[in-house]
Amino acid sequence: MTDKNIYLWRIFHASVDGFVFISGWYGLTFRPSKIVRLYALQIFCSAIILAIGLYAGYYSLYPNRENLKLLQNLFIGAWFLNGYLVLMLLAPLVDAAIKWVPKKHLLATLLPPLLITFGWAFIRELPYFSSVLPKSPGVESYSGITLFGIYIFARLWRCYQWEKWLTRRRLFFAILISLIFSTLDFKNYASPFSALLAGCMFIVFQRTHFPQWIGRVALWLAPSMFAIFLFHRPRFCLDFFKPLEQFVMENWGFSRLAAYLAVAIVIFLGALLLDLPRRALVRYAKPFYQPLLKWIDQRYERLVYPNTGASSTPEPHRK
Repeated sequence: MTDKNIYLWRIFHASVDGFVFISGWYGLTFRPSKIVRLYALQIFCSAIILAIGLYAGYYSLYPNRENLKLLQNLFIGAWFLNGYLVLMLLAPLVDAAIKWVPKKHLLATLLPPLLITFGWAFIRELPYFSSVLPKSPGVESYSGITLFGIYIFARLWRCYQWEKWLTRRRLFFAILISLIFSTLDFKNYASPFSALLAGCMFIVFQRTHFPQWIGRVALWLAPSMFAIFLFHRPRFCLDFFKPLEQFVMENWGFSRLAAYLAVAIVIFLGALLLDLPRRALVRYAKPFYQPLLKWIDQRYERLVYPNTGASSTPEPHRK
């Protein structure tokens, strides 16, 4: 979305919260190979965008400060990817607390990071409130701390089984309230309303029985979803979307909402098409690099869990 004054753009913030909520629901297992895979994906997507940008004249390899800043943002400036790395590093702390802290003390133990995310970081970015709370590096909507707070929210939700309290009527009103507040500029990623909306929509999809073919399509698309995010993120791509939306509205008579949806479909399909060669390359090269990544993970496990046979896989809370 390029027009930040529309409600739809504000509501779609919950999709990012939803991605992290799913990670929190099922738990994250940190392994060094995950970092390698994520940043290899980032490099691949950035190289494709760079090639297109060079052809279009948007990027240049001439070594001046402006070009270096563009390239830096392109290759290592994805806030969500870097924030997700922070989340993977911190997630084992949450899972250890869920495993070992008595359930009656668990909420109090994990409350401080929730207050940092849904209190401090959230209020810091509200209109007229940015100067009320002190500013601290990393305590902001676009940060790993925010993703960490959403992760904790999802882990606590599953641990305490809050979904059992959500009857159809309560779930409907929870979604409605979240939508209303999300459209009233309470819309950043650290918003408790975005996190609640993400959690409620997850429960809706979890309770909905879809045909098997939809599940197969979803499983086929899943490996490309993060790549699609990385493809559409750079400023070069965002600068292309706005003229395309205007073209669709002016030449095809689409409404603004219809133009947004049409462009979103084009972006999705285009990014998916760009990612297919990577998926084919991964399938071909996996037998060659997989043993090395497995060896790295095994060394990490031995370092972190020496002579214990323990695993970093999240476990449900003990009774």
